[in-house]
Amino acid sequence: MDVTPADIARVIDEVKGRAPTSANDLIRFTRRIFAFGVRRRMVPSNPASDFSPRLDGGGIERPRTRALSLDELAQLFEKIRETPSFGAENRYALELLLALCVRKGELLGARWEEFDLDGSTPSGAVWHLPASRTKTRAPLDIPLVSTAVDWLRELKALDLGSEYLFPKRRRDRRERLSHVGRDTLNAALQRVHHGLRPFTLHDLRRTARTQLAALGVRREVAERCLGHAIMGVEGTYDRHDYFKERRAALEQWTALLIDAERGVRKVAAISQRSRERAAG
Repeated sequence: MDVTPADIARVIDEVKGRAPTSANDLIRFTRRIFAFGVRRRMVPSNPASDFSPRLDGGGIERPRTRALSLDELAQLFEKIRETPSFGAENRYALELLLALCVRKGELLGARWEEFDLDGSTPSGAVWHLPASRTKTRAPLDIPLVSTAVDWLRELKALDLGSEYLFPKRRRDRRERLSHVGRDTLNAALQRVHHGLRPFTLHDLRRTARTQLAALGVRREVAERCLGHAIMGVEGTYDRHDYFKERRAALEQWTALLIDAERGVRKVAAISQRSRERAAG
């Protein structure tokens, strides 16, 4: 059965009302798929070629700017403590997302075999994130500070022997993943009446990056903490992984995060000495 532009329009219209960004992605991917088919002479034409995200999808996407302040983080954790149904696993997931600056999918799909919690190498405790699960398709060694190791050991006691940090919690024939679903943490946060301006889990990465900047961490170190590749000519020539510098930066950031979680709302005075320590 041939796919027509009318078929594509119908699917896009079903998606864009509830998920504008997904509708834009759907248009882009559909165009690429059929363009590949045309190049390989598998289909005679591209029925998605005339569709655009701006005119037919969810419209122009504006970059998000939401980042939580330390006071907002303190309020969030306070309300989480008042919500017993949030659960320990979700709390550890939230803490680790913030402290390690990783993406949600990278953390929720993590296996215990990727972690060296004992620090059996001179680098100390580390998470060996494989290339197959990073956005950049490059492997990344993430330094684990002592607090993160403690959280991971406590989480290990809850995993019931699973190979995953966050195993699937219920049987769902529609969900083929062996670990917890990508929307589980989102759903748990929706049950927390935190009273904050709306934010997404991805905004936590922006929060971490913003706080690293406030700590005076050098740009290239902060970018590598988020697993970002250094771009342009600088990235071509600078192949240093900044592992030690990242460990020092994450130690400072995690200390601030712990203060926020404990409800210690204070402005951290950044001395020249602490700036030098973060810079390595």
